[in-house]
Amino acid sequence: MARQQGHWLRVLGISGLLAMAPPAAAQPVGDPVAGGRIAATWCSNCHLVGLAERHAGQPAAQDAAPPFATLARRGSTTRAGLRAFLQAPHRQMPDYNLTEQQREDVIAYLMALRR
Repeated sequence: MARQQGHWLRVLGISGLLAMAPPAAAQPVGDPVAGGRIAATWCSNCHLVGLAERHAGQPAAQDAAPPFATLARRGSTTRAGLRAFLQAPHRQMPDYNLTEQQREDVIAYLMALRR
């Protein structure tokens, strides 16, 4: 009986500690509409950013940068992979110094192109 009571006291103690712990920082939720605007402003210098091959008024993208629709449809494209990619500097890609929210918006836009 005493052993069982000690077990419950430990469970209650651990539960109390967990209740006092601050919540884990959640990733911001991306807005695909805002991400589309960011992509049209910054990414369209090199990438085709929409579903169609080319939008009216959109300059021709460079051949070295794949269209966003192609990137989105790759089986290996995931939110986590895009997040890691966009946080690391790349020689071929300019650093637009996007905020965390802007990165999440661009990721949401790319993921929306999968559909």
